[in-house]
Amino acid sequence: VAAALIWAFSDRWLDASGVSYWYRVDPVCTYLFSLLVLYSSYGTMSEAVHLLMAGVPSDINISEVRSRLKAIPCVVGAHDVHVWALSASKRNMWAHLTVSAGAA
Repeated sequence: VAAALIWAFSDRWLDASGVSYWYRVDPVCTYLFSLLVLYSSYGTMSEAVHLLMAGVPSDINISEVRSRLKAIPCVVGAHDVHVWALSASKRNMWAHLTVSAGAA
């Protein structure tokens, strides 16, 4: 938009030194466009940072994972449970399980 305005009206609105005021429109349009890009890409950037920082996926409930692990026969305790995503569809889990003495 700014380039079209500069091209079309560069000789119509000049300051005292002969430079067109339309050249000031270019940085303003660039700034507004950068705000639009930041606003529209915030969700994607937030998800990417969460994935790169190995955050717990939003659809995983750690308490439920811990209780399901404790429900396994011969498991008496579960601690140090970590769940993270490798990609949008692959999950990893790490847990320390305490098993009863007679477990094979």
